[in-house]
Amino acid sequence: MSNLFSVENRVKVALFFLAIFLWLFVISDRDYEADFVIPIEMSRLQPGYLFAEDPQKSVRVGCSGRGRDLLVWRYFSGARLKLDISGYSAQRHVPLLPSMITVPAGFPIRNLQIASPETLHLNIDPVAVKRVPVRIDCEIIPAGGFMRVGDFIYEPDSVFIRGPRSLIEQVDELTTRSRRIGGARDFVEVQLTLQSAFSSKILLEIRHILVQAAIEAIEQVNFDSVLVEIRNVPQDKQAVLSPKYVRVMIEGPQSRFAALDSVPPHLVLDYEKDWNEDSTAYEPTLADSTLLKVVSMTPPEVTWTIE
Repeated sequence: MSNLFSVENRVKVALFFLAIFLWLFVISDRDYEADFVIPIEMSRLQPGYLFAEDPQKSVRVGCSGRGRDLLVWRYFSGARLKLDISGYSAQRHVPLLPSMITVPAGFPIRNLQIASPETLHLNIDPVAVKRVPVRIDCEIIPAGGFMRVGDFIYEPDSVFIRGPRSLIEQVDELTTRSRRIGGARDFVEVQLTLQSAFSSKILLEIRHILVQAAIEAIEQVNFDSVLVEIRNVPQDKQAVLSPKYVRVMIEGPQSRFAALDSVPPHLVLDYEKDWNEDSTAYEPTLADSTLLKVVSMTPPEVTWTIE
């Protein structure tokens, strides 16, 4: 092991690296043609304007010069193509010129040219703000013996969006991500995330929508002597009904039965909708029956004739 680090071996290693250095020095002193990819640096975008689509971020350039000069310029001088876009406010193709490339004064590179792309496509739009409605994609499945009462309540029902005008004009609504909730037995409150618009250039005022739904137990209540009402019979005709009062079992959410304490339920037969001269037996329907339904009636039918 001691022989490995002997003076003789250290001299050999030093000479080896010196030979490599001299070789690199010689070859880097030769002239070369090369091409590099350098970044595009844009400045002075007008206030109140945005890119409707991301422009190309780099450009390939060609040049010639001594090897060491090319390496220094490419990797140590911060070479880039600088483009002043002040005054640009629409779609356009901008020619890319060698004069836009940063080269220190007097730096010895030659034949600097743009390889690709020769023109840069820019899509610049005024900033626009718009309020769009929200559509929720939510399914709530109540547990057995329960039901959803009323429509979904969600807040907010519309959202401001901001971005390039040409993109904003294409957005008519925003939709939440799909959500399914099963076995609900009580009031449901959940936050749904809005799906992003089709472009990352469009910014949303908020990302979450608060959704609420009332879930109630289903009850069945018996009512005696419920009136059967006949509507819209022509003045020149007389309706004969038997019986005029029936016994019914009504099913629905608990909260809806409270209203029936002050306004008793009644059933309806409508001449314009229900009358059939070929029939005398009818099943009347529950009037103003939001979320309530008749599950049984005694007798199961009434006799209705027109004289």
